[in-house]
Amino acid sequence: MNLPAKVCLGAGAFLAMSGGLLALTGFALGAQTHLNMPFAVAAETPMVHVEVAADEGTATESWVQVPAFSRIEVELDMGNVSVMPTGEYDLSFSGEHAALLDYEMDGDTLRITGTALSAMEFFTSGDEAAVTIGIPEDASLDAVDIHTALGQGELTDFTANSLTVSTDLGNVSLDSVMASDADITLSMGDLTGYSLTTIDSLTVKNDMGDVYLDGDFQGNTDITLSMGDLDLTTWQSMDTYSLDLDVTMGDLYLDGSTQYGSVRREGVPNQLKIANSMGSADVYFG
Repeated sequence: MNLPAKVCLGAGAFLAMSGGLLALTGFALGAQTHLNMPFAVAAETPMVHVEVAADEGTATESWVQVPAFSRIEVELDMGNVSVMPTGEYDLSFSGEHAALLDYEMDGDTLRITGTALSAMEFFTSGDEAAVTIGIPEDASLDAVDIHTALGQGELTDFTANSLTVSTDLGNVSLDSVMASDADITLSMGDLTGYSLTTIDSLTVKNDMGDVYLDGDFQGNTDITLSMGDLDLTTWQSMDTYSLDLDVTMGDLYLDGSTQYGSVRREGVPNQLKIANSMGSADVYFG
């Protein structure tokens, strides 16, 4: 057995022994040795549990109707997040570890939090925690702020003044979303946006992954990739943009035409800035 293997096994044995000692101490003191986070449901709005189809048999999904809100704040360690029209303000929680999710109403803000699974629990579990936030068809939100460390983000068919989405490991998809200002950050994952509209600003940063965006991008649009390809289709014409485009290791195309080096042009109201360190950028104008 080589030295790194011995070190890993030794560290694992130490952690296992420490965990056992802590558990024994907890039992000796009569303490609860596991974390139980019940859903924070108002007494007049009971949680409804329904059986839904799953890959293997059935799974339990929890659903609750909530008061109207104009702001969404989500902070999850591990779990998927969806925001979409369902006809009313409601929440559904699903997945084997859905009990680790919790929510509260703070004025007009819906706040959702989640406690982390251990890495072993997450990667050996076939069903992670997921929350779906439902809104009426015509709802217009003031702010949507979503972060999940490990999980997917799916946002569909709504309007918000401010939109902030970030993931450390996971993909983000948007469909028919309009925002005055949008800020989307991914550390490792792909970003996909269809019929996305931004009025004042769009900022995208992706450390490792591809970005595909199609929509109406007005004001300041700033897209930065460290490693991945960009496919951008804007409904605005090229002559409505000031351009600051730079691809370090990769190809740059404008309306299918190959560009050599950087492209810069000033003096136009809308601004499009693209920086890609390692990957291609393919831009089409409406």
